[in-house]
Amino acid sequence: MPLRIAVSGKKAGVLLPAVTSVLIGVFAAIAIPAVMGEDFAARESAKLYAPLDAWLYDEGSRKYISTVVIDDNSLIQADQTWPPTYSFYARLLRGISYYHPKAIFLDVILTSERNDPSIQRLVDTICKVGAAGARVYLAASRTPTGSLTLRPELQKVSGHCFTSVSVNYQPDEVDHLTWTYELASSTHGTVARSAALAIYDDVSGKSLITPTVPMAISWGFKPSGHGLRWVSSMSAPPGAQPDVDASAYCRSPHGALEMLPPGLQRLFHRDAQKPLCVFHDTVYAYDLANATPDDDRQISASLRDRIVMIGTSRTYTNDFVTSPLHDRIPGVYLHAMALDNLLTYGSNYKRAPGLTPTVDVDHYKLLGLGLVSLICVIAFRYIRKSIDAWLIEKIAPPSPPHAPPSKIYLVDTGLFVTSELHQEIQRDLRIKALPASKQTTSRRRHVTLRALAAFSLKAFFSVIAVAGLLLIGEHMLNIGYFSVISVATFSLAAEWFEWNEKLITWLYPEHGNSTHAHN
Repeated sequence: MPLRIAVSGKKAGVLLPAVTSVLIGVFAAIAIPAVMGEDFAARESAKLYAPLDAWLYDEGSRKYISTVVIDDNSLIQADQTWPPTYSFYARLLRGISYYHPKAIFLDVILTSERNDPSIQRLVDTICKVGAAGARVYLAASRTPTGSLTLRPELQKVSGHCFTSVSVNYQPDEVDHLTWTYELASSTHGTVARSAALAIYDDVSGKSLITPTVPMAISWGFKPSGHGLRWVSSMSAPPGAQPDVDASAYCRSPHGALEMLPPGLQRLFHRDAQKPLCVFHDTVYAYDLANATPDDDRQISASLRDRIVMIGTSRTYTNDFVTSPLHDRIPGVYLHAMALDNLLTYGSNYKRAPGLTPTVDVDHYKLLGLGLVSLICVIAFRYIRKSIDAWLIEKIAPPSPPHAPPSKIYLVDTGLFVTSELHQEIQRDLRIKALPASKQTTSRRRHVTLRALAAFSLKAFFSVIAVAGLLLIGEHMLNIGYFSVISVATFSLAAEWFEWNEKLITWLYPEHGNSTHAHN
């Protein structure tokens, strides 16, 4: 039995197409990623918006966070191979503790029970660093029951000398970019806090309610003055003057031009294909053993009273994430950025609720966003119809005057015709005085300009609608911009291309015909 909606004709002509647009938007946001791959509208729109979101994020809380990177050179200078001895980690932790950090997080999972007697030295060092006042956090692996585990020697002092944290990470299934961060995970009733959440809870003293949905990451925009020292393979073209920053793998932002695709940015800046430099201060492990007095002052400024997060940046490793702004970077920067978001937003951090029928506060907020989208689509539909009517009126060819009422005098008929034709005659006199070929050209120009004006108006109001949804979604409902854009893009696309009206006409032919009759 076909579904029937008991709504009056006039209301249905407005409400049903708008509801259909939002439903198409939600369905497309779920279904299209599974069949279309990376290059589809929502993710491309989100990538275009990411620089603006990052610019609005400003400095965030990066003055409280720094990273220490273990790279190939650090291992070589310490006469180590991978994996290094436990005494290497002990020396590294002791060297960092010299600068009195607030907390230290080691983003290396120490579970392998290899034959290395220096493990006890590492255990003793961790306990001494913790006793001296710096909180210590170690990345741990998950067991099938959901608990966190490390080597037995470390597991014995977990919870006493340090805190074990989860470092599970899943990139986006479609474009492999890092849009979200799992704050906590639950297996068989056992909840494991992520590194960012555990550190935030302990350091800030403001424990968050156990999250039920991932956090939507806001990546930082302004590069650190002391970031990664990677070298770019890009060189100046033959005969061109080498760029002073050509050796750097990354670049500084290009301001408002960041909103353009890299291909268009390249028209203004040759380094547009490079990613942005990382957001947080970075110290290399070998700096601690080879520091000059000037280097030591810089290291002290980067580590003292800060949360220090240690990660790897080796050639043969998969411990990397891909940021929409910074491209492929060591995974420790994801934990740093997630903690930065928590310190900046607190309990108002941006959520990334999935488009699934789950009953919780965050999904109720997503439903609220859907209702706001419905209002925006209804408003945009009215505006679009008004613009289309204006365009038809402006480009329609001249038509003969309407016949006057029959029971009037001849003189009134003459006045009626004169008034009807006056505007048309005045408008067309100049065109009619031209040769036929020029009349055609002028007519085409007339139609083209008005069509462009109509398109520009609709595009402008589309941007206004998306901006309004982003403002409400991000700042009132605490929903990440990716989720907002996913629904908004497809909802407005359904209205732009009239997918909703085509679907309604197919499902309800009598309603579609009546709607077109009213239009």
